[in-house]
Order: sequence, then structure tokens, then C-alpha cells
Amino acid sequence: MDTIIPTPPVSPPLAAAPVLEFVEAGPHEKGFAAHFKTKIAPLLEGVEANRLVQYASYKKRLALSIPLGLLFVAGGIILTANMHDEDAVFVKIGIGLAVALSIWVSAPVRRYKQDVKSKFMPVVCEFFGNMTYGLTGTSMVETMYRDEIFPSYTSAQMEDFIEGTYQSVKVKIHESTLKRKNGKNTVTVFRGFVLELEFPKEFHGKTTMLKDGGTMGNFFTGKDFKGLARVELEDPEFEKMFQVFSSDQVEARFVLTTAFMERLLNLAKLRSPNGTPKVQCVFEHKTLVISVPCTQDLFEPGSISKSALQVEDLHAFLEQMKQVFELVDVLKLTRV
Repeated sequence: MDTIIPTPPVSPPLAAAPVLEFVEAGPHEKGFAAHFKTKIAPLLEGVEANRLVQYASYKKRLALSIPLGLLFVAGGIILTANMHDEDAVFVKIGIGLAVALSIWVSAPVRRYKQDVKSKFMPVVCEFFGNMTYGLTGTSMVETMYRDEIFPSYTSAQMEDFIEGTYQSVKVKIHESTLKRKNGKNTVTVFRGFVLELEFPKEFHGKTTMLKDGGTMGNFFTGKDFKGLARVELEDPEFEKMFQVFSSDQVEARFVLTTAFMERLLNLAKLRSPNGTPKVQCVFEHKTLVISVPCTQDLFEPGSISKSALQVEDLHAFLEQMKQVFELVDVLKLTRV
């Protein structure tokens, strides 16, 4: 009788490992491929492992939340009907519980995104030499320029702080969400990107550039704004888009050149790729403060259901930093 040797079961093929490579797309990215290979790629395995853990937790919570959410809302409706509750208190309680449940469900997603940012962003910023990153921080410019380049608000949330120097200019970048409470309702009045550039040389006066408010907005603004006189821009296209007010007409025209305005708009377009860029700024003392309303975050990880790091996000971030540095270059204010 022939001896039959059992064939061992065939294991399913392992999934192909992701290509851990960054291809440089322009001069401003020179050297980043090597930085990616030595500093960023080694972090991917650990972050990806955490993504899988958090994703599994998220799916379990999501599956549990659907029947619970329906139970909360339906229970509130039934109790309200049976108890003749005219104020619909039980419905409100049911909706409140459903909202709390949704926050609980999304907790693993928030943990994953914070893990990605806290691991990758400090290392990405190292590429620029002396830039640092923090998930949280504080800023006073929103308060200083409230009702100027920022709207009136009652609460603020700030995140993604990047700080460092470029050619003796202090650079500070962060994301800001400003909200205002109107009675029982709270509305978001500003969400976007805030840039502070502190130069060695102090400005003689104060110059504020506001987005054009249209015929009605211009009527209420008038020929002055908070004690600053109206400045006519040299470029008619920019004159249609912005209103400029300053205590020093000569200095205003010196800093708000066509080259500066073009780079400012380029920076704004990066944050508002699908809409008209809205940007405002103020020059005062040694500082230029720029506000760019946008819904796109500075460096927001992709979906928790996908791989941890998207190379496209890195290209976009490097391009944004390039635009920031070009603003400094074109102003030519790096010397005392």
C-alpha cells in the first residue's frame, strides 16, 4: 500500500506591506525623502497597530449604539405620549442620551487621530530645523483682534500649534475654532488657520486688511476703521477684494505689495481649495497676524478605516510651509 503523506494546509498569503516611500515633488521638498525614510517610516508600524485596535473598538461601539440610540429616542417619544408631557422632556432626554452615545462611539476615532498627530507631526516639523509641534496651546491674537480680523466670540478652542523661527522671524501657526452663544444656541463664527509672524523690526503704525464687504459692508465701514484711514491699493484687482486701513499710508503701501498679496492669496487657496479664499490680516508693533477661515484642518489624519499616514497630506503640509516662508521672504523685514 502506498503511503499517503498529508499535505499541510496552505496559509493565506500575507497582505503586501505598504510602500514606505516619499517621492519629492519640488525644490521645497528636497531632502524630505531621506527624512521620511529615517524618521517617519519607522513610526508607521506602531501607529498602524494602534489604528487597528481603535478601529475594532469603534466598530463594536457603533454596532451597539444603533439599537441603543433608537431605544433612547423611541422611549422618549413613548413616555412623552403616555404621560402627556407637553414640554417633551422625555424626548429631550432621549435625544441627549443619543448625543452622549455618539460621543462615546467616536472616542476611539479621536484617540487614533491624536496618536497620529502626536507621533508624526513633531517629527515632520523637525525637517525645518527648529520647528516644534504641540496638540494644544494658547494664543492671545484672537482676543487682541476681536471684531477686527476675528469675529466677536464667547468661547475658543485651539489646537495644532507649530512654532519656530525662519530667517530671524518667529513663526507661530495654529488652528482656531471660535463660537458665540446667542441665547440658548451656540454658533461657530470662525474656524480656520491663524498665522503669526514676529519680525525683528517694529512697524511704525498699524495696518489692517479686511476682505471686501460688498456695497453694504463698505457703507458701514466707511472711510475709516477703528481710527485708521482708508488706503487705496495700487492693484485694482486686489482693491476689489480687500479694504485696507492704516495709521501710516506709506508703510501700508510698502508692506502690501502685489507680490505679498499674491503669496497671501496662494496660502489662503491651499486652505480653501474648493471655494473663494477669504483672508484678513493686521500689521502692528513687530507682528503680522493672518486669519484664514477654512474647514480643512492643518494636518488631519484620514479615515480610521484606512492606512495611518497619507503621503498626500505631507505634500500639502510642505507646500503650506513653503507659502509661509515665501511671505517672510517677500516682506524683506528680517533685519532690524
